[in-house]
Amino acid sequence: MADQFLSRDEIKKAKELEEMRKAGTAPAEKDEEGRDINPHIPQYISKAPWYLSQSGPSLKHQRLKPDGSRIPLDLSWRKGLKKEAASKYRKGACENCGAITHATKDCVERPRRKGAKWTGSNIRPDERLPDEDDQKQIQELGFEGKRDRWMNYDPSTYKKDVIDEYERADMERKRRKAQELNQKLREQLSAATDRRKKRKIRKKLEKLDSRMGASSTTANNQGEAASNHDNKKGDDDDGTDGHDTDTDSETDTDSEGSDGGASDDDVKVRDFDEQNAPVATKDDRTRTTSRNLRIREDTAKYLYNLELGSAFYDPKSRSMRDNPLKHLNEDDQGVFRGDNYVRMSADALGMATSEAFAWESYKHGSKVHFQAQPTQLEYMYKQHLDKKKALQEEKKQELLGNDKRMR
Repeated sequence: MADQFLSRDEIKKAKELEEMRKAGTAPAEKDEEGRDINPHIPQYISKAPWYLSQSGPSLKHQRLKPDGSRIPLDLSWRKGLKKEAASKYRKGACENCGAITHATKDCVERPRRKGAKWTGSNIRPDERLPDEDDQKQIQELGFEGKRDRWMNYDPSTYKKDVIDEYERADMERKRRKAQELNQKLREQLSAATDRRKKRKIRKKLEKLDSRMGASSTTANNQGEAASNHDNKKGDDDDGTDGHDTDTDSETDTDSEGSDGGASDDDVKVRDFDEQNAPVATKDDRTRTTSRNLRIREDTAKYLYNLELGSAFYDPKSRSMRDNPLKHLNEDDQGVFRGDNYVRMSADALGMATSEAFAWESYKHGSKVHFQAQPTQLEYMYKQHLDKKKALQEEKKQELLGNDKRMR
């Protein structure tokens, strides 16, 4: 209900009464239930919206609704398509797909060369429309409930759609790691000459074959058996058997080297697909790569010059804007000359000049944009350079002419 128009005197009296209430000389305003309304509450909080149609002052619109009037979370209605479809075209149905629940202009299917009205085949099922009971539920939902994106969502499908898929990818990655490790151990076995070293490699191959057999058995179950298999695999990879001891230092060194290589290969992550996409895993030993990091073979920026007065290195953004080797000769500075060197070389400087020209042209009334109209900007900039060159040449000729006349 809209507020009535007040005269100037009435507005003045209302302001004076409000000041008196804030000062405590006048009694506070009361709501419908007889409770005092704090006069210091701002008007945008105490005043109810127009669509609530509240006649008097009240803070009822700011209070929570009682629990009995709240809408249950499982309140919903069925949506989507019906399972059965009509066998022939019905009068008034969509001419494109044959469903009777929408018109031809509202059809979201690909337009057919000959619609279902003329072919009478491949008629699509009708959509589920809310009935009378559903309409009552829709009215109870309110504004937020009608637009709830998670309505009719079944949380039990998350395990099937997400968790099981990642577990299958994890099992496949482990299987491929085991195959690569098996191949590497067989190559080491064929190249080994020491008898003790061959015996240790054979025992590792036997353990690896047993784990591969267990993983193929548990690949279809994917539950507690898969987690127990991972734990067993981690326990087996911790070290070698205590019975294989040797006093020969050379043999111990070889075996430790082979164990270290095998453990590194076991820890290394091989992605499930061929595009180097990271796959989530529960194994804490796995290492994932981040694409914004530098290559490990490259020298870190802060190691080019270790002097205290050298170029500043920002560890958060991994940037060194200044040249750390600017005190050396041009030939001795190397490839890296600071992050700003790339921004001030090649076409980067030309782009900055073109962008500044676009700003200045826009200020003087030319409707051109650096990103939206690059071709037009390039043409205008070229004309500007030609005019500038012509003016310089004209000024030069004028100065030369004046010089000749003075002689």
